Amino acid sequence: MDRSLVVSADAVFFHWRDTSPWDLPAKSPSAAARGQKWVLYNWEPPQYAPAFRVRPLAEHIDWVMSYRRDSDIYVPYGSVTKCDTKWQNENLFDNKSGSVAWIVSNCQSPGNRETYVNDLRKHIDIDIYGMCGQHDCPRDGTCLSAIVKKYKFYLSFENSLCKDYVTEKLFKIISYDIIPVVYGSADYSLIMPNNSFINVKDFNTTEDLAKYLKLVSSDKQMAKHIDWVMSYRRDSDIYVPYGSVTKCDTKWQNEDLFDNKSGSVAWIVSNCHTSGNRETYVNDLRKHIDIDIFGMCGQYNCPRDGTCLSAIVKKYKFYLSFENSLCKDYVTEKLFNMVQYDIIPVVYGSADYSLIMPNNSFINVKDFNTTEDLAKYLKLVSSDKQLYNSYMLWKNSYCPQMTHSKYFCHLCHKLNEDSARKPTNRWNRKDVVEWFIDGADCRRPTFNSNSSLRPISSKYSGIKTSKIGREPGIKSSNSGKFGN
Repeated sequence: MDRSLVVSADAVFFHWRDTSPWDLPAKSPSAAARGQKWVLYNWEPPQYAPAFRVRPLAEHIDWVMSYRRDSDIYVPYGSVTKCDTKWQNENLFDNKSGSVAWIVSNCQSPGNRETYVNDLRKHIDIDIYGMCGQHDCPRDGTCLSAIVKKYKFYLSFENSLCKDYVTEKLFKIISYDIIPVVYGSADYSLIMPNNSFINVKDFNTTEDLAKYLKLVSSDKQMAKHIDWVMSYRRDSDIYVPYGSVTKCDTKWQNEDLFDNKSGSVAWIVSNCHTSGNRETYVNDLRKHIDIDIFGMCGQYNCPRDGTCLSAIVKKYKFYLSFENSLCKDYVTEKLFNMVQYDIIPVVYGSADYSLIMPNNSFINVKDFNTTEDLAKYLKLVSSDKQLYNSYMLWKNSYCPQMTHSKYFCHLCHKLNEDSARKPTNRWNRKDVVEWFIDGADCRRPTFNSNSSLRPISSKYSGIKTSKIGREPGIKSSNSGKFGN
């Protein structure tokens, strides 16, 4: 190390295990005055980080950088983050002939993991690789590759039971399709998704853990026990949409709302990058019409206390009820919440909206060839009070409601049907996956880059002609199906 650089450096870095208490640089007052930081870095548990190495240094340290969550700089061995991916290895279970595996070369650990494993082996087969086991394990990668293919579980057991201490023993393994069994003192729920590991702390005895591992090992997927599927999909056994519109005895009496609306189009959005690529469509639509965007993805704040939404529905004529995913039948509160107010929703989704909403109750982007055409029509409606109010007349016969929270009522109704007491054809795992994932026909549209955006690879390939010039009272393409 070139010690002449210590004075000019922005930070001086000390690795705990390599620090010599007899060979420390002097801390320059002038460097400290200009903000130089001395950083103590450690990735080892206390048992492997002798205190004598850093005692003379402690009073000079500005920041500590370690795996501890309460460090000044938190640097875990690994992390799990949200990403746009799809797991496609459903058949790996069928190729796994082994039960539990463990690679270990530290045979006597401070955490006494070896004693736990020896007792666990009385109740379930465990193949141990490395210096502490019966199987060799070359470090060239071939051993680990063979293990993750063959075995169903891997013992991600830490050598030390210390606060927040989780190492590559877990983070390396979760890169593969094998279930990690964890042994450590960390709160794993803070660093790993639900149902991504099995924790020994959840079991009173090693025998209880072994029984559970055997249960999981013998059951490929609980889906083979499923009788009914309950979801927003219309072809579910129990159909539970986010909302509904039903016939009711009502009368819309807000004909003058048009006169009080000074804004054009509004959108509340906090998911800025969606699988449905709605943000690209909106960005192009904004070239042709004013759109005020609220929330994390927009230029305006929008408190969740209800005041923001109340102000929006009073001021604006249109609201973008744009779904984040373009999947079969997927229509959420983005529409059903808005149809409770006197504002025209503009919808963007893959559902057949004519099956769930009355005629002339919404404007569908799929009815327009380009964003420019849609903008022209919105401006036309915005300038014509009679035409605008025609989109509210459905409220003389129908009432909207949010129904997703009432799905147990649908379940109870089906359970009370005579057919519920008869044997059913159970779903199998392949059926469920293919039905919900493959059968959803989800799309991510791609668009031309010209000034008038139009989808070129999406569910919208059969886009309809523009409504520009349509006279009030003429039915649009969304008519004739609702209520069937």
